[in-house]
Amino acid sequence: MATKNPVRSVLSEELQNSERLLKRYQQAIAALPKGSLVPKKIKGGVFYYLAYRKADKVRFDYKGKLSAEAVAGYKQAASQKAKYRGLIADIKKQIVFLKRALHERKRRSRLIVSPVTDPARAKEVKAAFKRVVERHGKTLAKLAK
Repeated sequence: MATKNPVRSVLSEELQNSERLLKRYQQAIAALPKGSLVPKKIKGGVFYYLAYRKADKVRFDYKGKLSAEAVAGYKQAASQKAKYRGLIADIKKQIVFLKRALHERKRRSRLIVSPVTDPARAKEVKAAFKRVVERHGKTLAKLAK
């Protein structure tokens, strides 16, 4: 979708990239194990259960005695899920911001405000914006005058 205004085309390109990232993050969460690992001590032994919600009930699936590596794998998956949830929240804010900026009728630029709170994602956004400015630098310089 080619628009006459290069700023709008940059914003729409960034919106498409953000929507792609959102899908990728959601797929990454779906690939991780559902729920969390719960240890239970029964007759002196430690047995693990995977706790998750199904409809309105909390379900516990028996996993048995697990090795330290398996427990560490579940803990790592839980931390990855938390990381992805944070990234999804940031990306959703960014998508809302971009949609508002694209559909606004006033001729105001909203490029200065960034809704990204994760420092790693902020670096990615800055690098992407820098690439866009390098590609469209002359056109953006004309608009700035």
